[in-house]
Formats: sequence, C-alpha cells, structure tokens
Amino acid sequence: MAAAVLTINEDTQIRANATFKPAGVDVPFDPPVVKLITRAPNSATTTTYTYNTPGSPIIRGVAGVYHAYLVLADPGSWWITWVGEGGTGPIVVGEIMIKVKNAVNV
Repeated sequence: MAAAVLTINEDTQIRANATFKPAGVDVPFDPPVVKLITRAPNSATTTTYTYNTPGSPIIRGVAGVYHAYLVLADPGSWWITWVGEGGTGPIVVGEIMIKVKNAVNV
C-alpha cells in the first residue's frame, strides 16, 4: 500500500495522527510502547519520539489514539511513521510523506 502524500508550505505546523488496532479487530488499544519516527528531507538520519518520555511531542487522546504537533521547516520530502511495540512485535499504523514547499519560491 502506498503512503499518503500531503503538500504544505515550509514552517507549517501539522498534526500527525495514529490509531492502533489489533489485526482483525476494530477496537483501538494502547501498545506498551508508542513511537513516532520522522525523517527530514535529504537526510538518512531519523528522529524517534517515544510516548511518555521527556520532550516527546506525542499526546494520547483515548485508548489507542495518539497525535503529535510537528513544525516542518525544511523544504523537501518528509517521512513520518507511527510504530507500536509490544508482545506481538512492531505494529506500523501509518506512514505519510509530506512534501514541504519553499513558501518564497512556490
């Protein structure tokens, strides 16, 4: 399945959302560990945020539903991936590519 693509201007704040559900079940649940992984344009390095750790932008809404506000400053293609980890192994709930345009040279 191809990742969703969103196009925005640089220095725009986005809200990245995730809902964790077990395979074949339509009821959200909280994995023991929730991570948000970002990769900036032209970078091989990722930044990983873990829910409930100091400095993490991840906010839990209700059971299994999380979001984070991120400001994407650099033009180019950003990748954002949500991962839950627990006894059953990693659960990837979504990956999105965000194309950030230079607001001056659109």
